Amino acid sequence: MNPRRPDVVGVLSERPSLDYLGVAVLVLLHVFVVLQWEVGDVLDGTDLAQRLAVYAAGGGAALGIGGVTSVAVGLYQALGGIRGDSVRQHAGTAVRRNWRALLVATGLSPALALLAMALDRTVGDPLLPRFIFEGALLLTAVRFARLVWLFGSFMRIDDASRTDKPKPPPPAYNPDFGPRPSSPTPARAGAAGGQRVRAS
Repeated sequence: MNPRRPDVVGVLSERPSLDYLGVAVLVLLHVFVVLQWEVGDVLDGTDLAQRLAVYAAGGGAALGIGGVTSVAVGLYQALGGIRGDSVRQHAGTAVRRNWRALLVATGLSPALALLAMALDRTVGDPLLPRFIFEGALLLTAVRFARLVWLFGSFMRIDDASRTDKPKPPPPAYNPDFGPRPSSPTPARAGAAGGQRVRAS
C-alpha cells in the first residue's frame, strides 16, 4: 500500500449516506415482491408476542454493534508513523464522516425497532411495522459491514506501519564533522593591515 494513498478513501467511504439509499431500495423491492406474489414475508403468521420479541432482539443487536465502534475508533487514534499521518491528512474527513454515520445508525436502528413495536400494537395490518423493522435490520447490517471494512483497513495500515524499515540512527558526534574556522581572505587581510597602519 502506498503510504500517500490510504485505502480508506473512495466513494463509499466519503458518502456513507448511500447506505440509506441502498436500504430503501432493498426494502421497496421486498415490499413489491410481498404485495405482488405474497412470498418472502418472514414474519407472516407470527403472533404479536413473537413479533415484539423479534423487534426487541433486533434493537438490542443494533445497540451491541454500535458499542463495537469504540474499538475501531481507538485503533484509528493509535495509528502512528507516516501511514497514520497520511490517513489523518488525506482521509481524516472521510473517516470522521464514517464515525458519525455509525453513531447515527446506533441510535436510528433501535428507534425504528421501537417504532415498529408501537405501530404493531395500534395498526390493524402489521405489514407496515414489519417493513420498518426490516429497514432497521438492513441498516444495522450495512453499517456493521462498513465497520468491519474500516476496522480491517486500520489493521492493515497498523500492520504495515509496524513492519516499515526504521530510519537509520544518526551518526555519533565527532568534532571533526563541524565546520573549520575559515582563514582570512587576502582582501580582508589587506584591509586589516591598513587599519593597523592608520591606527599607529
